[in-house]
Amino acid sequence: MMKIVVIVHRILLRNLGVKIGHDVFTALKSKTHLDRPNWNELLQSFKSGKNASMANDVGVFFCGPPSMGIDIRKYCMKYQFRYFKEKF
Repeated sequence: MMKIVVIVHRILLRNLGVKIGHDVFTALKSKTHLDRPNWNELLQSFKSGKNASMANDVGVFFCGPPSMGIDIRKYCMKYQFRYFKEKF
């Protein structure tokens, strides 16, 4: 039941942002993404397309929950990007 409420809440927030023309959390025109990104798609975009010239020397700096770091490190190894973990 809780998951359904969260999903409905997120849909309402996204729709509200579209109606008022800016992000509800930051008041910026760019929207806030509420979930983890598709790491495979995001990192692949640096290997192809207009970012391809940078693909040979990409470093990813991470600071956050360990479980997310494991996922990001795995994708960095897949795409041969350098992975750096930082602690604050």
